[in-house]
Amino acid sequence: VGIPCAVHFIVNSVNQSTSSGVVVSILFIFILIAPFIQLTKDVQDIKSMNESWTKRYDEYLRLHIEAGEYLPYDAIVLTSFDITFALYASTETYPYLEPNNTINHAIERFDASHIYTDSYLHRYDIDVNYTYLYGSPIEPEKSFHSEYNTGFLWTVNESKMENVSLWYEVPLIINGPGSSYGNFALLEANATLSSHPSADIYRIIELNNSQELVGIFDVLSTGVEDNRIICSSVASCEQFNREDNMESIWAVWVV
Repeated sequence: VGIPCAVHFIVNSVNQSTSSGVVVSILFIFILIAPFIQLTKDVQDIKSMNESWTKRYDEYLRLHIEAGEYLPYDAIVLTSFDITFALYASTETYPYLEPNNTINHAIERFDASHIYTDSYLHRYDIDVNYTYLYGSPIEPEKSFHSEYNTGFLWTVNESKMENVSLWYEVPLIINGPGSSYGNFALLEANATLSSHPSADIYRIIELNNSQELVGIFDVLSTGVEDNRIICSSVASCEQFNREDNMESIWAVWVV
């Protein structure tokens, strides 16, 4: 309706001279092709978006392939996108089943040897909850990087797995701001860790902020020297008093 009306208005508004006829013809053609120009642009935009997403998704999957090449042939992995990981990593893989006690339950259920988490491609928040991950019976093994995300491979720690019930029966208690899970505690500034009847601190890492938790994965997995590591044994950690470092943010592991 809009196009015929516009044409009729133009025709009635312009003198019927030869030059006017040319102008009318040009305007008429423009009105007809304008929607097609926009449609072509929209199609190109959609194509560009699809190509960008395809490239991004290929990078996600590439990390799965790299993790599969690194893993031993008899590995059993737990991850949120279990079918995708199993397909591209060519590794026996299972999902988490329980909303509570998620990792511990799945390790017992499937006799898992490894956990794979992802900074972006994940279904559950546990993939980026580092207090939960560092306090679970797993240890940082290796990270895999792309332009868009990072994959983290963790090894199940059988010794910690045997003692998980201890941290449920007598959990770590923080006085002040912070968070804890299992045998791990994040002490924010002005927070202290209550004494525990069955635990000794064996590792302390000082952080500038809690966002650095993800960064210490590579420190722990590679064993590189890092001046943020205050101590890494029960004997050496006994020399440090939290009361003398109340302004610092501490990542603390106990055994």
